[in-house]
Amino acid sequence: MTQQLRILQSLWAMERRRADEPEWPLQTQLAMIRDAGFDGAGVRFIDRAFATEVAGFLREQMLAVQEARRLRKSEERVRYLAHHDTLTGLINRHSIQLKLDQCVKAAEADQSSFTVLFIDLDNFKHYNDSLGHAAGDRILEVAAMRMQHQVRAQDVVGRLGGDEFIVILPGLPEEEAFQVAMRILRAVKEPLEIDHHTPVGITASIGLSRYPEDGATGEALVSRSDLAMYRVKRSGGNAFEVFSRADNSNTLQPARPN
Repeated sequence: MTQQLRILQSLWAMERRRADEPEWPLQTQLAMIRDAGFDGAGVRFIDRAFATEVAGFLREQMLAVQEARRLRKSEERVRYLAHHDTLTGLINRHSIQLKLDQCVKAAEADQSSFTVLFIDLDNFKHYNDSLGHAAGDRILEVAAMRMQHQVRAQDVVGRLGGDEFIVILPGLPEEEAFQVAMRILRAVKEPLEIDHHTPVGITASIGLSRYPEDGATGEALVSRSDLAMYRVKRSGGNAFEVFSRADNSNTLQPARPN
């Protein structure tokens, strides 16, 4: 009983320590089991063969646990990359479409509306080519972060690819959606210093569409907010515009920050 109790106590201590420190070295864990074969005076109370057998068994178990942990982390990483943009950490094109489909279903069920913002950074290619790709990546990262800071926790910010982003604002009244678009324009425009160069002032063009007035599917809403965004581009950028529901054209003047 004393031998079993000592071993169980050692196992319990090892498990508690492993839970607190997942990367605790295996050799240290095995040393605890080896030391369990001695009493306080250093007198062995179980034979070496038994202690070796226990340590060998535990080593096999711990190696299996460590391998399972590595596989789990690898699988989690693969799942993350399937749904997220590696540069900005935002959800990617595939996940944006899934979110749009969910928003359409939810809005159909409770007879509500939501807004889609199609955002494109102005003159991004110029900055990317003149300052270098590392600077271009930094611009994208900062722009993504600034967009996220202007929306609610329940809103969605994603990167379609390149310098194109989507923001989904579920359940937000149209006028408040306009305010979000204006906040994003102002936030993105804040000067950004890159590698001690003169601060860069990035601007954005934003097109808005509303469910259900501008489209009954996520694809239609993205397409129409894209059209509105390109009208802003043609007018000089740094503004937002709403897709016109009357004749599938854009008739409202772009709204620019002061």
